[in-house]
Amino acid sequence: MNFKIREALGYSSIYIEPNCPSYIEHRADCDTSVEFCGYKLKLPVIASPMQDVCDGEMARQMWHEGCLGIIHRFMDIKEQVNEYCLATRDGGGMIGVAVGVGKDWYERVSELYTVGAKLFCV
Repeated sequence: MNFKIREALGYSSIYIEPNCPSYIEHRADCDTSVEFCGYKLKLPVIASPMQDVCDGEMARQMWHEGCLGIIHRFMDIKEQVNEYCLATRDGGGMIGVAVGVGKDWYERVSELYTVGAKLFCV
């Protein structure tokens, strides 16, 4: 195939004009917070409930940074309950837990709910 380029534009060739003016003087004045499930997150960041990404300690740290962590489900029920309890010790904030729809899903949800879990990721 033979293509002919007739015109090329660079960054200095394009000007985007906003529809409304911004009165923010400094980027530190911006508020990135969002309300999610009745909680205010400082940053709209959610850690993926994957085995190598978010366990109880990561979920706890995410909450302390104003984000949300969801504890992965690739462990037995008792271990996930323990991870949740460790993550929420000392009144830790919103911590999510992942559950599947396999044979033990009802037992997993029941046990996690019993210890205080309210946010479930299916």
